[in-house]
Amino acid sequence: MNFFNKKYNFIIPKSNLGISDLFSNSWFPGFTEADGHFGVKIVDYKPKSCTRKRSVSDNISLRFILDQRFIDKKTSLSMLNIMEKISQTLLCNLTVYESKNNKILSIKVVAIDKIKLIISYFNKYPLLGIKWKDFKDWETVYHMIISK
Repeated sequence: MNFFNKKYNFIIPKSNLGISDLFSNSWFPGFTEADGHFGVKIVDYKPKSCTRKRSVSDNISLRFILDQRFIDKKTSLSMLNIMEKISQTLLCNLTVYESKNNKILSIKVVAIDKIKLIISYFNKYPLLGIKWKDFKDWETVYHMIISK
């Protein structure tokens, strides 16, 4: 709000930071639309060989990834608190890695039961941009995996 008030000479009052549960409101789709990723990983069968000690089975897996800079460029505020809350809600780990001199916070969800939570959430609170189509394709693969 400070940015809009200053840039456009507005007088919009700030509201308190929301503390409700992630799955009880619809702010997360916008966050995901900007920085989320719905991925499908496909591993083809590879037999044992002289360079490979074990064979590799065919495998298809899903992953939801959400990355954020540790420090937001525009506000200079840490994103750690919000990313910790998201990772706690999604019951997954929050990792930190370096990329081009930036610290990145990353959430990766791969467990099928946690993927089910994400699918239920985005069907209740849909994405409004181009990622909606990516999500629906991802959901289709989820149902294919579940039905074997």
